[in-house]
Amino acid sequence: MIRRIDAHHHLWDADSGHHPMLSTAPVARFWGNSGELPRHYAIDAFAKDARAAGVVASVHVEAAFTPPEGEAAAMQAVADAHGFPQAFLTRVDLVSPDAAARIAADAAFANWRGIRITAEWPGDPALNRPARTPFADVDWLKGYAALGAAGGVADLMVWPEQLKAVAGLARAHTDTQIVIEHFALGEGGAPWDAGMAELADSPNVAVKLSGPGLVRRDWSAATIRPMILRLIALFGCDRLMIGSNAPVDLVMADYATIVARFDAAIGDRSDAEKQALWHDTAAHIYRIPGAR
Repeated sequence: MIRRIDAHHHLWDADSGHHPMLSTAPVARFWGNSGELPRHYAIDAFAKDARAAGVVASVHVEAAFTPPEGEAAAMQAVADAHGFPQAFLTRVDLVSPDAAARIAADAAFANWRGIRITAEWPGDPALNRPARTPFADVDWLKGYAALGAAGGVADLMVWPEQLKAVAGLARAHTDTQIVIEHFALGEGGAPWDAGMAELADSPNVAVKLSGPGLVRRDWSAATIRPMILRLIALFGCDRLMIGSNAPVDLVMADYATIVARFDAAIGDRSDAEKQALWHDTAAHIYRIPGAR
């Protein structure tokens, strides 16, 4: 029996007052329209989906919580009451003068493991996508150094064209664990392959097999399998992990279907490899106690 950790999910509730994005006018995003998102996906809904799929632990990724400085306390309270999530990532503006203080405050919570950095590039006004690649900004790098000093993981949501810049960041800060989210929002191709190959040379970089619906709404086991095989060849299974990206990817498929498609995509791998992809890598990188 393969034990599972969902290495990437969100929780939110439109009625909580902490997620105004769910109550404002829908906007076009690169993956679709924000109006399609489920308005209610709190811990009870996630736990029901996760337990039915054999998920024993999870990593919650910041979910545009307002105010952001309150998310760590809120997630720790959820974890203390429900077990899930066993690890969580918050949002900190690394350019801010108080970035180090914010990181230190979040790090005081038992299940905090790092932050998520959305650094998508290139920009597209029609899709409400900003153009930004912050990795050379002096103030941003001060905040990034503070994250590393606190032992935090840097989850990065970037595009394939940014991967070489991330590789430079990884080489310059070898003590900071980087996790590339959502297949780097790609489906292969020259920039994706070259960038992933360069990243693979840095042992402090791992990749999440998550969010395929962000790039291809009609994704399937067949569409993600070539990328998974290439990433296994580059990184090995002990630097790759699977996440549902619920509830965002629930727009494209239900939770059970997401799990089944990933299972089908890795169906011919050994049990040890499946265990690494579904469980052991996330348990190690996010320091999930009792999950190994």
